[in-house]
Amino acid sequence: MSETESEDDVFVATSATATSLPEKSKAQYERAYKLFQDWREKNQRNSLSENVLLAYFQELSKRNKPSSLWAAYSMLRTTLNLKNNVDISKYFKLGAFLKRKSDGYKPKKSKTLTPQQIKEFLSSAPDKDYLFTKVGLIFSIMGACRREELMKIEINHIEDLNTSLLVHIPDTKTKTERQFEIGGSFYHIFTVKGEEISEDGQDVISSLIKVEAEGINNDNDMEISKAVTLKRRNSDIVVKREEISSDSENGQDMVSSLIKVETEEISNDDSDMELSDAVTTPKRRKFDTVVGDYKLGSLIIEGKTKQVYELPGSPDLCLLLNKDRITAGDGVKAHDLVGKAAISNKTNGKVFEILNSVGVKTSFVKAASDVAFISKKCEMIPIEWVTRRLATGSFLKRNPGVPEGYRFYPPKNETFFKDDANHDPQWSTEQIISAKFKVNGLEIGPTEVDIMTRTSILVFEILEKVWATRNCALIDMKIEFGVDKTGEILVADVIDSDSWRLWPSGDKRLMVDKQVYRNLTTVTSSDLDTVKRNFEWIVDQLDHLAPPNDHLIVILMGSPSDADHCKTIQKHCEKLGLNTELRVTSAHKGTDETIKIVRYYESLPLKVVFVAVAGRSNGLGPVVSGNSPFPVINCPPLKSDNVDRDVWSSLNVPSGLGCSTVLYPEAAALNAANIIGLSNYVVWSRLRVKQLENYVTLAKADKGVRSN
Repeated sequence: MSETESEDDVFVATSATATSLPEKSKAQYERAYKLFQDWREKNQRNSLSENVLLAYFQELSKRNKPSSLWAAYSMLRTTLNLKNNVDISKYFKLGAFLKRKSDGYKPKKSKTLTPQQIKEFLSSAPDKDYLFTKVGLIFSIMGACRREELMKIEINHIEDLNTSLLVHIPDTKTKTERQFEIGGSFYHIFTVKGEEISEDGQDVISSLIKVEAEGINNDNDMEISKAVTLKRRNSDIVVKREEISSDSENGQDMVSSLIKVETEEISNDDSDMELSDAVTTPKRRKFDTVVGDYKLGSLIIEGKTKQVYELPGSPDLCLLLNKDRITAGDGVKAHDLVGKAAISNKTNGKVFEILNSVGVKTSFVKAASDVAFISKKCEMIPIEWVTRRLATGSFLKRNPGVPEGYRFYPPKNETFFKDDANHDPQWSTEQIISAKFKVNGLEIGPTEVDIMTRTSILVFEILEKVWATRNCALIDMKIEFGVDKTGEILVADVIDSDSWRLWPSGDKRLMVDKQVYRNLTTVTSSDLDTVKRNFEWIVDQLDHLAPPNDHLIVILMGSPSDADHCKTIQKHCEKLGLNTELRVTSAHKGTDETIKIVRYYESLPLKVVFVAVAGRSNGLGPVVSGNSPFPVINCPPLKSDNVDRDVWSSLNVPSGLGCSTVLYPEAAALNAANIIGLSNYVVWSRLRVKQLENYVTLAKADKGVRSN
């Protein structure tokens, strides 16, 4: 106790803490707190730091499902705040860990009954067996009673008005009394013969079955198309439709369950309630929904603008279904936008096809329909990777003093932790590494973060080159990564017009991206039409993109004996996306024919690079270089016994000639790709991807050595 605290202060604080816990579940909160304290004592953890909490929940996760982890988190958040003045809601790594554990988890939902099934059960099931259940069912519907309220109702709380029953609930969740009336067709259930209820009628009410739906038979997979709505002034209590069985005529498969209700702003007035049918859209059964040629399995996860489904029979794949929905500000602003799903799907497909074609490792497989695509199944890393060429938007707010349009070279990379509740806070590299995310068995450490940083910049630069061919500046963009079952990091999720800023001709006033929607203070149908037209324009521009086919690498061999060496050069060229042709000509034995071949290729409307392959005295490369303005690369087929002599005829060329010389076939192909890549985004991108692959190979090897 501090010097400024009195014993009375401590007593009052302790009392306030005790009364701050929910009365109904106070014991559970105290138990959760005690379990944590016992664990701390056993493991000699003295602090209440984030790492201690992470270690505790890591251990809990080995034997508890995600919903139980969240329940424990909720109770500890309250008790630690009250008892220790520690706010674990600010432990972002802990929140990230719990979110990751929840990925792909689908909670088991209680089964519910339809109006027809209720009527069938009440009229057909024999009272001698199911009277208690009928009473509980009627009380649950007519009074929207919670489980605890049902258990506490006594006979003296019920008043018979001859045509109806008036039920008093003296102890509600809000500590106020309320009433409801049971009448009409439900009243006759209670006007039974005296011998059907014992004199100790209290048992009829106080031993009602708990309102928890369990064990309902699904054999017939009956599809429900209606919901029950209990109408009362200022409130609706909705019984959600679910797929349940009507296996027996007398409803015996249903009686183990009572109605589960959702209540919104339930008032405590005495107004009457009536039972009515509310027609809703039929819900498809599991595996019955078809998108394109694919039957859908369970819903894995649903976001603001898409849904992700299992694909029965393809455990390594999933289907992403886009929505006709546009959102901004972490979903605070949201509107339906008819046609957006198809537009997003086309944009995403085009972008990922470009990335796949140049060798970037992505999760995208192929389009499934106009509004959906097939993806490799990944566990997502909860970080957004943002790459910027120009300073604008939120960057300016976070970095006052930097002028809009400040150019970043290389592009600037930023990372943000995906947490809508906290508006996706920016995270440093050190925070990501310290979080020690474990995704599909892969721990995200320094090597993985560096790989993703380099990849996100690479993806930006590739698409920047692509959009430059349409005279459009890519200003910034965000991407996400996932880890597949093999532990491979892949560019995943969606890349569409929600993902970037695009300024035609580099002019911000002409922006065609989602920023147009973000900037709207009020949103009219005309505004949404403008946003949609912008997105359609982007799809149209991508439709007009054609991989450049404007070059040719001509590999000249001085002798047929050089064919193997030339074919190796050709193989490396084709890996880089280069078009090639092989020719045989000797500058010494057929000079005129060699010059004629050169003139033919000069006449073509192509960017041509010559690769000269000649052994012994290499006159081929220098002759071509002396008679053509096109680039010439010497790559003599050297052997170990003559390398010191033959190479000089390629290196020691007369003045005025600019041909270069390389010794290895791969180097010749890379040299040619460097030249073509200056004006060809596909070849340039493949060079960049190859550079990234070289780095990744070394980084993984280094990590392996360090871990041994």
